[in-house]
Formats: sequence, C-alpha cells, structure tokens
Amino acid sequence: MKKTWNGLLVGPDQWSPKHPQLMKKPTPIDPQALKEARPDPSSDGNDGTVFAVYTNVGDGKLGTTLQTFAITASVGTVEVTTS
Repeated sequence: MKKTWNGLLVGPDQWSPKHPQLMKKPTPIDPQALKEARPDPSSDGNDGTVFAVYTNVGDGKLGTTLQTFAITASVGTVEVTTS
C-alpha cells in the first residue's frame, strides 16, 4: 500500500503523484502603494465642487460637469388570475 498526497492508502497500481494544478502558487508581493493616490482637487484650479472623471486616455479627464439624464423603461403588463 502507498499513501497518496491527501492521506489515502491505495494500491501501487492506483497511486499517482499530486497534480501540479493542486499545488498552491506563491502569492505575489504588491508593489509599493502611492501615499496619496487621489488627485488633488485644488490642482484643477477650482474649489473642489466640480465633478471630474479621471481616466488613463487622452489628457486624463472625461468631463468636469455632471450632466443629469432620465431613463424610462417598460416591460408590459402582468395579469394575475386566481381560481
């Protein structure tokens, strides 16, 4: 009898080594975090009351004002009948 990686006793014809996908991979170490990762609102030249969305494309800003919009949707009607 041979002992498997999970503690079972099996015959020599049934024994197999632990599959590599079951072995735990080492967790990578995170790189050093930025001290203050948020953009400074005073660097935009305003008092921080303007809404801004930052991205990694173009000059980094999608817009500086929040536009509101309305959405309406309908699915139909539901009829419930009890007897």
